[in-house]
Amino acid sequence: MSKGYKKFFGGTLGASIGGAGSYAALYGLGTTGVSAAGLTSGLAAAGSVIGGEMLVGVFVLAAPVVALTIGGVEIASRLKDNSTDEQCHQTK
Repeated sequence: MSKGYKKFFGGTLGASIGGAGSYAALYGLGTTGVSAAGLTSGLAAAGSVIGGEMLVGVFVLAAPVVALTIGGVEIASRLKDNSTDEQCHQTK
């Protein structure tokens, strides 16, 4: 598998985990549910974590998605590519 695909899948995995966590936090904070009242109270509760309002809550809930995407890409880029090692040994 090429290094580009590893980074892509690492980033996708990180974004998926971060998105699921953010959605769970949005769902559970404030009024439970994904109705208008649930979303607004969830965003307001997430924003109040750092002393803000609903708009700040959007950034608070987006932070895990961004951080885990970057982490997934970094981890994937540092993984050893076994296929290149095998190719090097076969050419000698």
